[in-house]
Parts: sequence; structure tokens; C-alpha cells
Amino acid sequence: DSFTSIKDSFTSIKDSFTSIKDSFTSIKDSFTSIKDSLTEFKDSFTSIKDSFTEFKDSFTSIKDSFTSIKDSLTEFKDSFTSIKDSLTEFKGSLTEFKDSYPISNAQCPKKNAPEYSLGLNQGASTITLY
Repeated sequence: DSFTSIKDSFTSIKDSFTSIKDSFTSIKDSFTSIKDSLTEFKDSFTSIKDSFTEFKDSFTSIKDSFTSIKDSLTEFKDSFTSIKDSLTEFKGSLTEFKDSYPISNAQCPKKNAPEYSLGLNQGASTITLY
């Protein structure tokens, strides 16, 4: 009878250890689940961070495109300014040329005025106005 009692005590101790082992296994599984949840949480934040990085890169690309367009428009404006300056300089040169060689009003025919010249035909006895 004492053997059975000792055997039952060992069985009870064994069952207690099995219960403790099962509890530790359950705790381990809970920690594994928490670790997996934290990993998913971290991965979600990494995905959100990557999305914001892509969003930022897209805006940077758009900003760079507008900067390039602005630079091209500035070059275009500068080209037109250069053409305007060249035309102004050319106009000044023409004015200087005109002022250097003045033409009197007597040399300029009136607009829509008939022009006559005296034409003498060689060997002819008549004078004709052309």
C-alpha cells in the first residue's frame, strides 16, 4: 500500500510537471504569437514608410520636372531678350546710318506723285514724256 501511495505521489508530481510543461509551452506559444504580431506590425510600418518614400520621390521628380521646365522657359525668355536687344541695336545702327547720310526732301519723290522724265529718242524729231 505504501508503494502505491509513493507511485501515486510520483504520478501526481509527474502530472504537475506535465502541467507546468504545458503551461510553459502555452506561454512560449503566446510569446511566439506576440513576436509574430510585432513582426507584422513592424512590416506594416515598413510598408507605410516605403510608401511615403515613394510618394516623396514622386513629388521630388515632379518638382525636378517643373524646375527643368522653369529653366527652359528662362532660357527661352533670355533668347527672346537677346533677339530684342539685337533688333534694338540693329535699329540704332540703321538710325546712325540714316543720320550719317541725310537725304533731303527734294531727293525723295512724293508718294503717288506722277514721275516724268524727258526722253529724247536719238534720231527722232519729237520729244516724248515718259
